[in-house]
Amino acid sequence: MGKPFGMGAVEIEYDLYLSDRTSRYSNLFDSDCWKTAEALTNLTDEKDFVKAFEEFILDEKMGISEKDHPDGQRATCLKEVPRIKMLLAMLRCDRTPDTEQTRYMMIKPDNEYKNRPVLPTPLQVAGVEDNRRLNNPVSPVVQKKDNVVKSERQVEIAKAVQSTKVEIEQVLDAIVISIKGNKVTYQLLEVVKLTEKEPSKAASLQEGQVVQVKITALKEDGSIKSVKFVD
Repeated sequence: MGKPFGMGAVEIEYDLYLSDRTSRYSNLFDSDCWKTAEALTNLTDEKDFVKAFEEFILDEKMGISEKDHPDGQRATCLKEVPRIKMLLAMLRCDRTPDTEQTRYMMIKPDNEYKNRPVLPTPLQVAGVEDNRRLNNPVSPVVQKKDNVVKSERQVEIAKAVQSTKVEIEQVLDAIVISIKGNKVTYQLLEVVKLTEKEPSKAASLQEGQVVQVKITALKEDGSIKSVKFVD
């Protein structure tokens, strides 16, 4: 099943050793140690080995399928291969996608699973050109505008925010659509859904209840980032 971002990424630091298999099995010991016949490579040799591996993977006869190359061209390095581009997009830590692009779909108050939308690719979520060799690489649940990929959900939210001027400290009506522990999910402006921690109020609220919330922060685009329950 599709999972939102948040499983984490790590940076791996490594050393590359070459193993001489003939020498390795010619003797059992090397002085008072096991004979491994391994030698640490230098940076120049390492780059040559990486390049050789890359050339093998991209080789026209021995390498990946022609369909795995970018549309209209052959990849000249691994990072140009669409599948690798997707992996690198998911591992990026310097640019976090909008939470609306990576959240779970909701069942209440509207069942977003009803139409079974196709999930966007990591490239579409990250706003990177998806140049796979497909007839229609763009997911049905996303649309392009000024080279930025937005989901239908984001478009709805943008329209709602544009039609209603919002500002910090403003009080709005909201519907409680979910309560899990001390976390309460509110729906406001008909389409905006926000989950906030309400440790002192969650127990007294009920799903479906209409309450008032105060805007406590806005995003750079002017949309609502966080709210707080108002007594």
